[in-house]
Amino acid sequence: MQKAFKILVVVLLCVAPLNLYCWGFYGHKSINRLAVFTLPTELMVFYKDHLEFISEHAVDPDMRRYVVKEESPRHYIDIDHYGEDPFKLVPRKWEDAVEKLSEDTLQAYGIVAMARKANVCAAHICVQREIFQNQLVYTLMQIR
Repeated sequence: MQKAFKILVVVLLCVAPLNLYCWGFYGHKSINRLAVFTLPTELMVFYKDHLEFISEHAVDPDMRRYVVKEESPRHYIDIDHYGEDPFKLVPRKWEDAVEKLSEDTLQAYGIVAMARKANVCAAHICVQREIFQNQLVYTLMQIR
């Protein structure tokens, strides 16, 4: 029994990383769908009514990456590039960061944090103006 258990563990350790490495579009859809149920009740009521929209459009940013050249850097940041204490080096405002590091450098090493901040601001404006379709779109950009 113990030998069978050890073999099972070894097999799982060998196979699991292959499955976890690329979750693909299905993973994004599933995570976004499940994320709705973790929201506070007041928010869940709104998002639950739009669950299909959220699930179907969860992959839009990844699909856009293949069409829009500028989209890819919005998905990552290579923070190690900026040294020991990158949070002191990289300004938080886009304009300040461009002035200090250049836009080429920022784009080359990713801008996920700044892109996220812009999307949060856009979603906030949509909520204030009650533009719910756009609110859903900007929310999707944040769940990821």
